[in-house]
Amino acid sequence: MDANQTRFQLVFGQADWFGPNAGSPPQKLGLEWRASDSTVGLTQNLFVFPVSSSATRLTAADRRGAALGTAFSAAVGGALLGPLVGAVASHVGTGPAFAAATGAGVCLAGASLLVPAPHGVSLRSLRGALPALGDRVLATGMWLTFLAGLALGVVDVLAPLRLSRLGAGATLIAGAFLGAAAVEAVLAPVVGRLSDRRGRLVPVRLSLLIAAAVALLAPLLQPAGVLVALIVVGFPAFGTLFVPAAAMIGDGADRRGLHHGLAFGLGNLAWAAGQGAAAATSGIVAQATIDAVPYVVTAAVIAATLVALRRVAPDGGSE
Repeated sequence: MDANQTRFQLVFGQADWFGPNAGSPPQKLGLEWRASDSTVGLTQNLFVFPVSSSATRLTAADRRGAALGTAFSAAVGGALLGPLVGAVASHVGTGPAFAAATGAGVCLAGASLLVPAPHGVSLRSLRGALPALGDRVLATGMWLTFLAGLALGVVDVLAPLRLSRLGAGATLIAGAFLGAAAVEAVLAPVVGRLSDRRGRLVPVRLSLLIAAAVALLAPLLQPAGVLVALIVVGFPAFGTLFVPAAAMIGDGADRRGLHHGLAFGLGNLAWAAGQGAAAATSGIVAQATIDAVPYVVTAAVIAATLVALRRVAPDGGSE
């Protein structure tokens, strides 16, 4: 993925994200709205992975975590603006609100044209990239990305259902996850800077310890207010794991001469595989048994990962 490809993805993503719905009320779009909504996953990838690739490629290795933390924080913060745009639309009308969002997209698309070209030569083919996965730093970053997706797939499915069974309404459930996202947006840059100063594995181990505790407590806590508090305070541990994991992917790509765009594309596959598998199976397993079973399995995988990380040096390399 060179500079022109990165620009294309960012511009195409902006057009696909903002273009179809500009100035049109959702209730009047019908099938067109639902078809556009189905492209959200595609456009998120078109945004996030070129940005992550550029953040790691254009930043010195000792500041890579901070750059990625800021990028992830901005992404989460942008997601939190969705309800705000909806609130504005309810007062000024959907036309002006969506038109303003489109204007913001045009500005971002223009800014993406200023992305500088990469320097040096790196592996750009998938066949050439596969041997690079033997690098322990890169492989660890991929596994942590997969694990974060796996854990999020479980909690995103089961936590809202449990809150509903405990009597929580839609507003409270949405507020709990918005609160968790806000905490994650604040923590991501802190986690990134910590990974630069203390090594990638320090925040990784902290996140995994908290995540394991959260996974064990989530199916047990009640009433709904207590579980909401756990979601707001504890669930960000799953999301913040992406920051040091992404930094390790960038570090490993440097070590093996692998193009960062390709490395983060493989990271996307790892994340999607984890979340997709967990989302598809956790509900089925919980229905056949109890909610605690998928959570306990998740906690066990996290614990096994913590043990395995003893073989990885504090800077992310092998001991």
